[in-house]
Amino acid sequence: MVRHPGPHRRRSAGVDGARHREAEGACLRPAIDDGCGQDRAPRAGAPETQVRTEAFGTITRDPAAKRASSTAIAGHVVFQASETTAPVPVDATILDVADEVGVSIDNACRSGTCASCRVRLVSGNVTMAVEDALSQQDKAEGYILACQARVRGDVQVDA
Repeated sequence: MVRHPGPHRRRSAGVDGARHREAEGACLRPAIDDGCGQDRAPRAGAPETQVRTEAFGTITRDPAAKRASSTAIAGHVVFQASETTAPVPVDATILDVADEVGVSIDNACRSGTCASCRVRLVSGNVTMAVEDALSQQDKAEGYILACQARVRGDVQVDA
């Protein structure tokens, strides 16, 4: 859902039509609704820091479901707190690898919008397709979303 500040009251259905939200002074819409989402926020005068996105599902939902992974290795991840090192396939995220090797990282949405899987990147580089849940301060302090982070070489995370 995308949230827009404003002086109006709106009731909006979620993606599946069964979820409802009511908010005073906010417009809530499904994130996939581009008619109100990314397009409308700047016109409504909403600073980017006040726009929030909420997702209701992803393709990679079940961490126990084994999926075919690439045999090519993008790098290695060192989970510092658990003293575990593992190779990272090119099509895997840090959270995928953590699940496979038994390193516990909190998670919920697996789509980059809840920040449950936020961990600090100690060294190395990652790319993230979605990082909506990270504030500018989080980014400045080196936090990443493990569910979105794909390694670019060897990395170390505080997990």
